[in-house]
Amino acid sequence: MATTINVGPVYPPYQLDDFQRCPLYWDLTKRWKVRATKAWTAQVIGNAVAQGLESYLTEGTADDAHVLAQKFVVENYPALADRSLKGVVELTRQGVELGINTQFSFKQILSVEQSYGRTRPDLVAYDYDGALAVWDHKVKVELDDRFYQKEIAKYETSNQFYEYAWIVGTKFGEAVERVYAHIIILGPSPRTVLHPVTMTPEHVRHWLHGASRDWHRMKAIEEEEAEAESRYTGCQTNYGPCSMYEGCHTFAGDEAAFPAIYERVTRGKYAR
Repeated sequence: MATTINVGPVYPPYQLDDFQRCPLYWDLTKRWKVRATKAWTAQVIGNAVAQGLESYLTEGTADDAHVLAQKFVVENYPALADRSLKGVVELTRQGVELGINTQFSFKQILSVEQSYGRTRPDLVAYDYDGALAVWDHKVKVELDDRFYQKEIAKYETSNQFYEYAWIVGTKFGEAVERVYAHIIILGPSPRTVLHPVTMTPEHVRHWLHGASRDWHRMKAIEEEEAEAESRYTGCQTNYGPCSMYEGCHTFAGDEAAFPAIYERVTRGKYAR
């Protein structure tokens, strides 16, 4: 008989990702960020496309979807952006158009952009075979075919996907059998892909056993009952050095020196 898992506090999957990469990085980025010299618009495009698809999947029209997505872009276009407003609007239009033309397999929608605990899946529905399933939109402004399989592989071990399966299954009283990555690729070969990640109760439980232990540690650090440790294996990422690299390797974690290159977080994913 399986032992009961003491789940404790539950954190969003993006925080769990950061913590597992490096507890100190997770802790520092709640207070500090690198002074921006350029704002990347890929996230704005992704969020705008999601806004459009939310409208479309809740009985809106294609026109409604495009209008809402463009409105989101105009309202959230950042200073020092890496693309012009015109370019971001056009890429968003392409993303929405691809998204609404995706051949989804669901037969009954249960929720669209509804919060379940501290997660917010894009779509929950009964699939073509009656299975409970979750869909998550992933907008890729550029995804070369050379890196496609590497991208797909990430979803097989995604904290986000397993947390969706666990929390949605708990809500509906039945196991989520699959989580789909709805990948909207804008270039160089525009297309959409629905990649299913199969879930089983045993596999989700195995994930929860490890995730819940990390959640307890995260809570203890927030309440100053434990100290966040650095993990030097996380100092280099696929995109170069970690954003807190200088904080660890130049300032040795001394936050009094951080204002030389960092600024305080006042809003964003961790700001309170």
